[in-house]
Amino acid sequence: MQIYLIRHGQASFASADYDRLSDLGCQQMQILGERLKGALTPDACFSGDMLRHAQSFEHFFEGHGSRLGCAIHTGFNEFDHQQVLHRHNPEFVNGQALAAFAAKQKQPKRILAKEFALAMQRWQSGDYDDYTESYQAFTERTWQGMHDITKAEHQSVLVFTSGGVISSLCQQLFGADNATMINLNQKVVNSSITKISFSNQRFKLDYFNNYAHIEGQKHLCTLV
Repeated sequence: MQIYLIRHGQASFASADYDRLSDLGCQQMQILGERLKGALTPDACFSGDMLRHAQSFEHFFEGHGSRLGCAIHTGFNEFDHQQVLHRHNPEFVNGQALAAFAAKQKQPKRILAKEFALAMQRWQSGDYDDYTESYQAFTERTWQGMHDITKAEHQSVLVFTSGGVISSLCQQLFGADNATMINLNQKVVNSSITKISFSNQRFKLDYFNNYAHIEGQKHLCTLV
């Protein structure tokens, strides 16, 4: 079985509703679908139940020129990144507040990456019980999602999900530490593909964060 984990297109960062693809995010997914037309014929499709996952699925298949039913599995839902950031810093009440904070910085990207890493470290530590979902519960949920999709005899499976899920799964595949997961999570490009093979009851990472369909087009290579 070949499993293609697809990160959703660019979401609406700094808007009132992050969980919605931007116009650029829709374009990214259409381009990916067009690029894989004729090269990849999936026989199953799964998705988290977030709006950005569903929209990514729709625009991908619009570009692909085919149609396939999509099964919803909450194992592929992203963690609550807004809660994780807010618990770290009460000032970060939403994406708009985070954008306003970044606008005040001389190096906004570097500062935001640092704040996100600190927020993740707090969550991953397990020392606090003020989260709706612990980091351990998140990793168990994502891993269960992978095992659940292997129960049917599919050959090629698409999974529309998020960067945190993809990073967590890669962390678990390699037995890597939490710092590695944070680093991976900050690298996953919107609409990129991470491929995992499943054979003889074992998972194997074939490649991570492939965004060849938009590489070289700087405006299309986004991380939110």
